[in-house]
Amino acid sequence: MKRDSVIVVFVMILGVFSATLSIIPDNVGATILYVGGGGPGNYTTVQSALDAAKVDDTVFVYNGTYRENLIIGRRLSLLGEDRNSTVIDGRGGLWVVKTTAGGVIVSGFTITNSTDYAIHLILNNNVEITDNNIVDNRGAGILLQQSTNCIVSNNNVSNNNGAGVFIHGSANSVVNNNIHDNYAGISIEFSLANSVSGNNISGNGIGIGFGDSNGGTLSDNHIWNNGWGVYFYYSSQVSMTNNMFQNDGILIKGPTFENWTHTIDVSNTVNGKPVYYWKSVNGGIIPQNAGQVILANCQNVVVENQNLTNGTAGIQLGFSHMNTISNNTIAYNDYFGIQLYGSGTNIVERNNVSNNGRYGIDLDLSSGNTIANNTAFSNVQIGILVFESNGNVLNNNTILNSSSGIHSVRSDTSLIANNSIFVNSYGGVTLRSSNDVTITGNSIRDNPWGIDLSHSLNSNVTNNTLTSNGITLFHGSLAEWNTHTIETSNTVNGRPVIYWKDVVGGLIPAGAGQVILANCQDVVVEDQIVNNATIGVLLGYSSNITIINNTALLNYLAGFYLYASSDSTIVSNNASVNTRMGITLVDTSGTDVVNNNVSSNQDGISLQLSNNNNVISENVVDNNRDGILIWVSHSNTIHDNTVSSSTRYGVVITASSSNRLYHNRIQNNTQQAQDDTSTNQWDDGYPSGGNYWSDYLGPDSFRGPNQDIPGSDGIGDTPYIIDADSLDKYPVVSLGTVYPYPSGRVSAVLSGQNFENVTVVWDPSPDESLGLVDRYDVYRGLDYNISRNLYQQIGSVPNGTHSFIDVYAGKGDPRTYFYIVCTVNITNSSTCADNQAAKFTRPLSKGPNLISIPLIQSDEHIPTVLQTLSYDNAWSYDPINQEWRSFSKSKPYAQSLEYLNHTIGIWVNVTQDSNLTVAGVVPTSTTIDLQAGWNLVGFPSFDDNFTVADLKAAVAVERIEGFDALAPPYFLRAMLDGDFLQAGFGYWIRVESPAIWTVENV
Repeated sequence: MKRDSVIVVFVMILGVFSATLSIIPDNVGATILYVGGGGPGNYTTVQSALDAAKVDDTVFVYNGTYRENLIIGRRLSLLGEDRNSTVIDGRGGLWVVKTTAGGVIVSGFTITNSTDYAIHLILNNNVEITDNNIVDNRGAGILLQQSTNCIVSNNNVSNNNGAGVFIHGSANSVVNNNIHDNYAGISIEFSLANSVSGNNISGNGIGIGFGDSNGGTLSDNHIWNNGWGVYFYYSSQVSMTNNMFQNDGILIKGPTFENWTHTIDVSNTVNGKPVYYWKSVNGGIIPQNAGQVILANCQNVVVENQNLTNGTAGIQLGFSHMNTISNNTIAYNDYFGIQLYGSGTNIVERNNVSNNGRYGIDLDLSSGNTIANNTAFSNVQIGILVFESNGNVLNNNTILNSSSGIHSVRSDTSLIANNSIFVNSYGGVTLRSSNDVTITGNSIRDNPWGIDLSHSLNSNVTNNTLTSNGITLFHGSLAEWNTHTIETSNTVNGRPVIYWKDVVGGLIPAGAGQVILANCQDVVVEDQIVNNATIGVLLGYSSNITIINNTALLNYLAGFYLYASSDSTIVSNNASVNTRMGITLVDTSGTDVVNNNVSSNQDGISLQLSNNNNVISENVVDNNRDGILIWVSHSNTIHDNTVSSSTRYGVVITASSSNRLYHNRIQNNTQQAQDDTSTNQWDDGYPSGGNYWSDYLGPDSFRGPNQDIPGSDGIGDTPYIIDADSLDKYPVVSLGTVYPYPSGRVSAVLSGQNFENVTVVWDPSPDESLGLVDRYDVYRGLDYNISRNLYQQIGSVPNGTHSFIDVYAGKGDPRTYFYIVCTVNITNSSTCADNQAAKFTRPLSKGPNLISIPLIQSDEHIPTVLQTLSYDNAWSYDPINQEWRSFSKSKPYAQSLEYLNHTIGIWVNVTQDSNLTVAGVVPTSTTIDLQAGWNLVGFPSFDDNFTVADLKAAVAVERIEGFDALAPPYFLRAMLDGDFLQAGFGYWIRVESPAIWTVENV
């Protein structure tokens, strides 16, 4: 682990090893062959000695490192002088030691550096693997395959990417080993009657896993801090006694009752409290102070007033009915709080289910249950999951701060009523292929998706109060759009949801909170204000719809969204500041998008899978991440739009053909355009011309189709090159309003006698020297946004001034501020700088803190960077040289840690509560080089939604640990996939091989 290899250096004084030879068998005629050492005739390689040895001989290996891949082909003993200093290095081969004979003894080695298995036994019996270090292999540590009566004992098995001990089709004994920090500790598959006893098993993804394995014993093991302690899947008849679990426990999975039949008595404990596993019990109350509760084929059992925390799972019911689970506190379990599997007519009520690693309450193949009056909060994935379970009642529950509130998959006829569901990061109530569900009387707020009925039929949705989210139907068949009942008794932000299906003609009533049209024709949606929903106006399978003069702001998915629709008009609407899309057409044809204001969204206007004469014209598309997107869409026309200040692409075309784009003003975008095909036309021919490009620098000295006749014609003499196979042959030189060049790089520093101010500085616009700049406007926001959405103007300075002081915004102001500078020309048109500056503040408590600096500093000397902080010492880890570097305020001379940039993390000892306050440049993209092993890095991003799972998707991370002030002495905890990374915090990241992590500010 990192704590062993990086943070803490243990110095151990070991006695002289003297016992190895005592286990050499005293067989008549047996010979000892020596490898290494200084003796005459000793072998120089282990394999050569093995090849020379006879049955029952002993090969004794002196200390040293032997880079070999060994095959043991006869019964013998292979002994090392000292397991800590006699190393067999497999050189990255498939195995290190492979036996093809029974009766072998392997003892006294460190066995490392294989890609498949360190020790491989197949069809070998009576083998002993004892007193070895099996470490740092990229596959499993020990594989026993179709081998019986083998003993694995007294080994240290750690840091293997596969299972520490993998038993397949075998019956063996695993005794008194230390097995830690592997993908799985012990994995037993398709096997019978294995004995696992007296082991210390910790820090693995799964401690012990039984897969399709029956019988066997688990006894006297200490199992702690694994993701899952013991996992039975499709297994039965295992006997467990005297096992001690800490911060994990037991998990059972299997589709038949037989898979739930084990012998697990109360001598097994979780966090010092007994495991109550009841099988085929009718009636009774689980005794108090349980560590974990598992009911298999039970009826009329009561589980109440328990505190079940920090295990693998709190309560599991398998094939159990008419039981009651009430008034329990179930928290911080690695998998779920309560699971019902194949169980019905149970009552789960008044439980507090929180901070569990996946689900709060999980119904799996369980029907007819009542889940009522529970509180489920901060469960990482889903508050209540209903999977292939019909006819359940979910009533009066409070569900918050998970990824999803209630998530129903292939589950019909449920009643979801009177629940409070809020502040979940994805959905409130989500149906997936779940039919005839009633959703009524729920309060659902501040979830990006409120009620999502996608791919479901015949939902009955009434009397729900939705705030800052809404109702969605997403893609799917016509029946998945127009078979629901969604009444106006549902409200979004206090105003009714208007859901029309199969309607021909009509005007949507004024004052809608959200508009949904399914299979409608000739309907008008006019003068509506549909803000803060999931989608403002949503159309599916509709035609000839007019959407005019509406405002759709601050919606999560889109302002206006059309699916599988045709021949409609979207005109003179405002679709701005929506989290993702302004106006989106999916699988839509013949629709006009005209004269809309589409600004400050992630994506402005997008065509997806939309063909045949969709027209996008005369729109103002400003300040989006991508202005106009065309994805797998053909034969559309885009003309006379203004596409400006996009932070990524002005116009991006992907896998699309035969689209025509002309007379558009494409200006001041980070990248003006991208087109991955050569079949789209970027002009309207001569003399009509192409598009205006703000960065086009070609002359206009000629005219004519070939631009070879002297005389200006308003068209550039040379094409505008988009990429290798796309160009605008006739770029227009001027098309109305001219926007200024932005200022140069914007930065910030702390200023004032006590650093109480922030001074924002920038390089002048190139237009200033031409007399075209009138002033610079300075904007400030509390939440980082690339397109300065919701930033407020805090000042202006005249041409020639290139700094602005934000008084009392520095030290002493606990808030973080972001600054952007916009250049305004003499015609009052403005363009904002390409980057932002910021002042960042993080309060730190007295004692050790793991921090980083999320801003690029103008002066990276540690005394300057940490000038607002009360501290005495700081440390950081150099992964290249694998050493610590330190800085102490009390030492006046140069030290090993002098500089602090935005890519590294540091430990700092804070002497009294104080604020870390810095000012600098917000990095748009940062590259962090990760070395093999542990790295101490920063997170230079203000993306509040970046999770450990996102990091693992970008980089092959083995483990990530973050600061935990409540976890002395190391103040660290292993981070889960759903945990968020935060600006200003440092993180330990372990990777197997060097990698590059690119951190974006989005």
